Amino acid sequence: MIEASARGANPLATPAQLQAERAMLRIERGPAVQSAREALRRMLCDDPAAATLDGAASLDRALDQWIRFYTLNQLSQDLDAPALLWIADNTPRRWFGHVFPGDFIAGDNPDNTNRSTFIDGASSYALVGRFNLPKAGQFSINMEIADPIGIGLGQHLATLTDKDLQVDDDGSFTVTIDGSPAGERRNHMQSKPGLLTLTTRDSRSDWKQRPATLSLRLLSGAGTTRLAEEERIDAIVAGLPGFVDRWRRFKDGFFGYPEPNEVVMPKRRESEGGWGFQGGGRFRLEEDEALIITTEDGGADYTGFQITDPWTLRPETVLRTTSLNKTQALANPDGSTTYVVALQDPGVANWLDTGGLREGWLQLRWQNVPAGGVPAVRGIEQVKLGDLESRLGKDVPRADLDYRRRQVRARVEEMALRTA
Repeated sequence: MIEASARGANPLATPAQLQAERAMLRIERGPAVQSAREALRRMLCDDPAAATLDGAASLDRALDQWIRFYTLNQLSQDLDAPALLWIADNTPRRWFGHVFPGDFIAGDNPDNTNRSTFIDGASSYALVGRFNLPKAGQFSINMEIADPIGIGLGQHLATLTDKDLQVDDDGSFTVTIDGSPAGERRNHMQSKPGLLTLTTRDSRSDWKQRPATLSLRLLSGAGTTRLAEEERIDAIVAGLPGFVDRWRRFKDGFFGYPEPNEVVMPKRRESEGGWGFQGGGRFRLEEDEALIITTEDGGADYTGFQITDPWTLRPETVLRTTSLNKTQALANPDGSTTYVVALQDPGVANWLDTGGLREGWLQLRWQNVPAGGVPAVRGIEQVKLGDLESRLGKDVPRADLDYRRRQVRARVEEMALRTA
């Protein structure tokens, strides 16, 4: 549980965020959503993933996280003024008088701060921002035609990253959003009539990095249509079955659903403007087994490797090293990085702890890759833990108990910065 401090300005602790979280918690406990949840749980129980030990154990947690994500995202339409909401972070947090248990959609990355809202494509907006120091390894803004099933499924319209943005000396910037071409305007995104989603992502290559401060302003037009809470609850209950069904099926086609202990090589994220690369696959291991994976980052500003469960939900991330980014991992002398995925601590610095899972998903990301840079996975090898030392090169960084303690302590302290 991440505790919040009342000191200092936090770019995530906006009045809109707190208003929406409290409304979500109230709606989640209500009879309409609880009744819908029971029907959705029966759907998940019939999914093949529920027949596995790890899938059955995490079923209820995944379902509740999906419901919270969908509810919070829909509530972004009913705010007092346009605002981006912090979504897709399943780490529980206690702040400002309430406990928010977290929400997710699929493969939520603990290095990311995702913020999202709906906008009216016939209206005009200004997204006013400022990069805080230390700045995240990558910042991106994405706009797409809204899909009723969820974010990331609509037609892509525009993407801007920190490599594209013109930023003032103090780290501030303004992005205009309307239906006209950019012309002479800098930092412009051209919209289309209809309901659109606007999302931003701060990807930390170091957990001490801070997300940008953002403010969304309606300049002209009607904006999105607000609903009374009773109407919004009815709309949420009507939309949840399609949303949960879509995302419980997401895993079935993820990376083509490869055989376990293989890696699908890095592919550009063309559906989001091609701003990064992603690779991964499934793992299936016994207590005495491990996977050795060595990667090359292609010069990326951000790299990340994480474990998720059979539903693509990440397990405990703060007290266990179920994810490692570019700062948290130690490189080999030649610049490559060797990771070991295992249930038990293998004594290697870059241990991807499965969080007790025997099967689940591996996800690797490379972002802000320079022109001509190509990330790569040199290979993946499944070995017995007893044979691990003979299979690793002598230059692969090792870890003793003191190193692991310091590593976990840093995770706890740095994750707490997000709600400080």
